[in-house]
Amino acid sequence: MPAGSGNLLIFALPILLLGFMMWSQRKRQREAQNLQSGIAVGDHVVTTSGLYGTVKELDDRTVRLEVSPDVVVTLDRRAIGSKAA
Repeated sequence: MPAGSGNLLIFALPILLLGFMMWSQRKRQREAQNLQSGIAVGDHVVTTSGLYGTVKELDDRTVRLEVSPDVVVTLDRRAIGSKAA
């Protein structure tokens, strides 16, 4: 193996790793954005902190979750981590 190709590998590997990390971050952002836009009143959701609840009201920035009968909390919409099964 010529000395030049070893140097090329040393410089190319971090670039490829950085590209992969950026690609996976964009993929996660797209998935989160799709989740946020797909939330509807009545959905059972889990917040990023692990709180389960049912969506009672939505607005552009906030979501109101009923976490137990007659207990409603207001959260930032970005706090919704996933839909509950």
